[in-house]
Amino acid sequence: MVPGLPAKKKTAEELNLKSFEVEEVSRDAMEIKIPANRWADAASHWGIAKEAAAVFNKKLAFRAPKIVNLPRNRGFLNVKVEDPRLCPRYLALYFALPQKIGKSPVWMQKTLKACGLRPINAVVDIMNYVMLEIGQPLHAFDASKIDKGIVVRRAKKGEVIKTIDDLRFVLTKQDLLIADHKKPLALAGIKGGAGSEVLSGTKAIIVEAANFDSVNIYRTSRRLNLSTDASARFSHGQSPELVEWGANRAAVLLRDICAARLKDSVDLYPKKQARKLLRFDLERFNRLTGFKLDGKTAWGLLKKLGFSLIKEGLIETPALRLDIEIFEDLAEEAVRLYGFDKIKSAPPIVALIPGESEEMVILKEKIRRALISIGFSETYNSSFAAESDSDAVALENPISRDKAFLRTSLIPGLEKNIKDNLRFFENIKIFEIGKTFSGERENWRLGMATRLESENSFRELKGAAEKLLKMLGLTDYLFVPEDKDLRIESSHQVLGYLAASRRGSALEIDLDKLLKLVEAEVEYLPLSPYPAIERDISMYVDVNLRFNEILEAVNSLKIPHLFDADLIDYYKDENLKQGKVSLTFRLVFQSASRTLKDEEVNREVDRIIKVLSGKFGVKPR
Repeated sequence: MVPGLPAKKKTAEELNLKSFEVEEVSRDAMEIKIPANRWADAASHWGIAKEAAAVFNKKLAFRAPKIVNLPRNRGFLNVKVEDPRLCPRYLALYFALPQKIGKSPVWMQKTLKACGLRPINAVVDIMNYVMLEIGQPLHAFDASKIDKGIVVRRAKKGEVIKTIDDLRFVLTKQDLLIADHKKPLALAGIKGGAGSEVLSGTKAIIVEAANFDSVNIYRTSRRLNLSTDASARFSHGQSPELVEWGANRAAVLLRDICAARLKDSVDLYPKKQARKLLRFDLERFNRLTGFKLDGKTAWGLLKKLGFSLIKEGLIETPALRLDIEIFEDLAEEAVRLYGFDKIKSAPPIVALIPGESEEMVILKEKIRRALISIGFSETYNSSFAAESDSDAVALENPISRDKAFLRTSLIPGLEKNIKDNLRFFENIKIFEIGKTFSGERENWRLGMATRLESENSFRELKGAAEKLLKMLGLTDYLFVPEDKDLRIESSHQVLGYLAASRRGSALEIDLDKLLKLVEAEVEYLPLSPYPAIERDISMYVDVNLRFNEILEAVNSLKIPHLFDADLIDYYKDENLKQGKVSLTFRLVFQSASRTLKDEEVNREVDRIIKVLSGKFGVKPR
C-alpha cells in the first residue's frame, strides 16, 4: 500500500516514535498496539498504511474503490431498520454467483493465516479480508435462506439464537438482531447465526455492511461473554462512512475472485455523519508546543494525516477520525508527526503557592500510628459488598454477585477478617480506615474489631477507643448505653457505636464528624543531632495486665530524655507459671542539647523497673 518504505525494523522504529507502539516484528507480520481511541480509523492495513505514509512522507498507493452506476432498489432486497439509533447505517448488496464457491486465492489465505484467521471459502474469506484491510466488518448471508427480507430489530425477551459455531444464547430486549420475518439470522455486530451461512453450493448472497451503536454491542458482547473481531471493532466505535468503502471493496473482490454479479443494493442511512470543522490557531499552537512553525509547515503536517484545509485557520477532520474533538487534538497530531523529540525542554513558569495540610490525611495517619502503638493491625477490604440495606448503591456492572453493592459499613468486612484468621490466632485486634456509601453520600470511617481469648473483648475495645480519642486530642466524649450497645457522643453529635458482634466486639466512627471535633495541634520538632541510647527491659507480668497501662505508668514519670517507649516482644511459655506472660519493652533516650551518658540512662531504667514492680508486681528477667 505504501511503496518505498524502509526495512521492517526501521519502519517499526519510526512508528514507535511517531505513531503506534510496535510490539513484535516477525516474518510477514508486525504486531501493533492500537490505542482505544484510534480503532475507528487505524485498526486495519489501510489505517496503518496511512500512518506509515505520513510518517515517511510517502504516497499511499491504495485507494478505497468507488462503484459507478451502483444498482439500487431493483427488487432483490427488502431491508428494514426498526431503531436507527442502534443501527445508524445498513448497506446490503445482492450478488448472483454463477459458479460454485471454491477456495480463496493463496495470497489471501496467506494474509488471513498471518493475522490469525482460518480460511473457510472464497466468500467468507473475502468478508474477513476486507475487515482486516479496510477495517469494516462484513457478513454474507445465503439469499435463498432469508424469508421476505432483512429486519434489524431488538430481540424479544427470551428469544434464542444458535450461532454458526453451534453456541446457543438466550437474549433480552437490549440485544440487537439481524433477522428475517421468521427467525434470527445473526447477533448484530457480533456473530452470524446458524442456518443462513454461505456454503459451496450457494447461488446468491446478501452482503451486509453496517454500522451499530458501540455501547449496545459492547453490553451484549460482555453479557453473553462472546467476543469476536467484529464486536471488538464496533465496541470501540466505527464511522458510518466506513460502511460504503468496505462494501465497495468486497464487491470488487467478489467480482474478481468469484465472478459474482452485483444485481441490487439498499443503503439505509437516514442521518448522515456531520462534517467536523475545527479552528487551528497557529500562534496558539506555537505557544502550546514551544515550536516556531510557520503556517505552511504546520498545515503540511496535518495534510499528511488526511486533514483538509477549508480556509486559513479552519480545518476539516477526516470522517474516520472520531477521536479528534478539540484544538489540542489537532495540535497533538501535528506535534507527534513533527517529532516529540524536537520539543525543547524549558522550566515551567508557574506561581509558587505555599503547601497546605490536608487535615483528613493527617487525621488518618494519626489514627494509624495510635492504633498500631496499642497492638492493633491494619486491614484493607473491598468497597463492594454482597448484601446491604435499602440505602445501598447497586453497581450497574458488578464484577461478581458477592460484590454487587457499595458497602454501607466497615464492620462486615472486619468480621470476615476475624473469621478467616481464627484458625491462626487466638487474639485478634484489627482496624480499617475506608469509605462507606449510603445513597448519594460517602464518608470516611474508622472500623475497629477485637476477638480475644478472654471474655474482656468488649472492655478491651472500649479502652482502646478511649485511648485513641485521647491521643487524638479529643477529651470531651461520652459512651452512652443504648440497648446492648454503646453510643459514642461528643458535643451533642453521634460519632459512632460500639457493640458486641458475633465474633467479638466492633465499633465504627464517622471520621468526617471526628475531624471537626479534634482540637489537637500539629507540631513539628527538629531532629536531634545527638545520638540516641536504647535499653530493652524484659519482665514477667500478669496475663490480665494491659500493656498500655504499663506505658501510661512509664509516661507518668515524665522522664526528661525518654524519647519513646514501645512493646517489642510478647512471649507466653508453657514453663511459665500459669497466668504470667513475658513482655519486652524498648526504651529510647535522646537529648536535643547534648549527648547522654550511660550512667544517667541506667539510673532512669532502674527507676522505671522499681516503679513497675511496686505498682504492678512485675518481675524483671
